[in-house]
Amino acid sequence: MEYRHLGRTGVRLSPLCLRAMKFDPWINSDTANSIRIIHRALDAGINGARELTPLARRR
Repeated sequence: MEYRHLGRTGVRLSPLCLRAMKFDPWINSDTANSIRIIHRALDAGINGARELTPLARRR
């Protein structure tokens, strides 16, 4: 996987990320499946997670 630099921090991130909301126990209570997904993402070179939050709409 090709990584990108995060500004001048020296941190390298994969262009893909894993959506963290998927692992919320209210949404997905299957812990074993969550662990499998995380390991598969790490094996693929994904090194970032992101939580997407809805933006308030302006009227």
